[in-house]
Amino acid sequence: MDRSDTGARRGFGSEAAFVAFTITAILAAIQLFFIRPFFLVNDDIFKILTLKGITASGEASPFIGYSNVLLGYGLKALYTWNQTVPWYPLFLCLTQAASFFVLLWFSLRRSPGWFKAALFAGLWVSVYFIFFVFLQFTITALLAAQVGLTVLLGAGPSDKNRSGLIMTGVLLLWLSALVRVDSLGLAFLMALPMILYRAFDPSWRTFLRENQRWLGAAGLVLCGLVLFNYFWFQSDPAWKEYRRFDQARVAAQDYRVPSYTPESKPVFDSVHWTENDLWLFKNWYYTDPDKFNAPTFQKIGAAFPRWGSEGKIASFHSLEELLTSYWDARILVAFLLLLLLCEGEARKRWLLQFLWLLVLLVGMIYLLRAPDRVNLPLLLFLVNGALIEARSFGFQGKTRLFSVVKFLLLAGLFLSALPLLRDYYRQDQQRLASQAVLHDYLKEARPQPGTLYEIYQFPFEALGAFDDLECFRPYHPFLAVFCQTSPASLKGLENFGVKEPLRDSVNNPRVLWMCSAEQGAHYARYLRENFHQEIRPQLVFRCGAFQLFSIHSR
Repeated sequence: MDRSDTGARRGFGSEAAFVAFTITAILAAIQLFFIRPFFLVNDDIFKILTLKGITASGEASPFIGYSNVLLGYGLKALYTWNQTVPWYPLFLCLTQAASFFVLLWFSLRRSPGWFKAALFAGLWVSVYFIFFVFLQFTITALLAAQVGLTVLLGAGPSDKNRSGLIMTGVLLLWLSALVRVDSLGLAFLMALPMILYRAFDPSWRTFLRENQRWLGAAGLVLCGLVLFNYFWFQSDPAWKEYRRFDQARVAAQDYRVPSYTPESKPVFDSVHWTENDLWLFKNWYYTDPDKFNAPTFQKIGAAFPRWGSEGKIASFHSLEELLTSYWDARILVAFLLLLLLCEGEARKRWLLQFLWLLVLLVGMIYLLRAPDRVNLPLLLFLVNGALIEARSFGFQGKTRLFSVVKFLLLAGLFLSALPLLRDYYRQDQQRLASQAVLHDYLKEARPQPGTLYEIYQFPFEALGAFDDLECFRPYHPFLAVFCQTSPASLKGLENFGVKEPLRDSVNNPRVLWMCSAEQGAHYARYLRENFHQEIRPQLVFRCGAFQLFSIHSR
């Protein structure tokens, strides 16, 4: 990636930024007009509810899960100023669009020409568009980080406006650290082969020396973003304890798979857990501090092996399963086709990068988790790198053959996209119709003023990313998610005189439950086993999407 002077020779040189911005803006605007985005998982919806104060406490909070609290303060201020603008999904969309703009701009600087612009458009309609169909903050953070690293690692001494390149790459790293700092670390690990390759490049070391002040200042700001988030939690005892609790929960719930068997029963007996308690924990109920706490999670986690994939929720369980899934396979095919346009040295580097990613994915599958929101942007790193390396000036002595290869590649990208775009457009129309039905259901339920609604099952993902979610405000919702034991959530419970949600819901006219029949059966068993209390649910409202119950003693 050292041919930085070609932009001055083959058109697009000084115009690369304008062309890249125009193409990216047009493609993004057309897509978002015809296919409205939805969230991949419900975590992002919970963030919006928290930022807008649509919670049991009725107060907005800057705590938005695994995103930087500093971002939470900024978005909270925006929602306070204007509740009708979808600030959070707009931020994700703009960050992703900015990442793709920088990718195309940097690519055009390397090998300018209309072929590269057409290649990017073909990739957008065949691969990139899926990242705007399903938004997810981890995906956004990984996209920003990988493009930022690509720019910083691809810059060299012969580049003009080096300070501009540095600040562009650094800005994307800052955005990644705001959206999810864990993704920033994963992006550095992902790019390790490229980092090592550039570390032994004398020209790049010269580039670093000449710009050490810029890079040093940028690094200090990046460290400041990370440290601000860390010390925010450390500065308040309640939030510090929640952070400790949540980290222990994640280790036991996500990265290990505890199972109740005759062999493991003594482990659960030692922490006074029954098989039903384990089911509740694995299904997002852990608000009883006497039974569900950090020491208990740590003891259970230590009793089960870290290495393994069987039983992990929302994760691929083998490398074969991952690579043969639809979108992963589609991204890999795009990468292998782009390698045809790369020169020998670049092709070798990106094949090595591909092998490293396979190793990294294996580690994630068996040591952590490998859901779509992680592996899709990781694999896209290969496509983006190959796009930058692709050249529009064919093989020497084989210009006609290369022209045919270019034409077939572009035709294949656009033709393969047509049925996909049609299917996702139809799916989007169906989802919009389902969203309207959900709104009607929530109105039909007629939420009562001053009533707490404990929501343990609801199809949140059926609500569009740009929905204002005001339909939930009358419900004063308490959500069974990762943040249910946070100080902000517990304050909401206190407002309704509730300490332990299930036990204090019995014979309480101010509390209603939104849950499934299966969940209700486990909750009844929980009260029977732990408090020797028999309960009976009374159906308050039922529709095609959820059920509401009041809880009474027998």
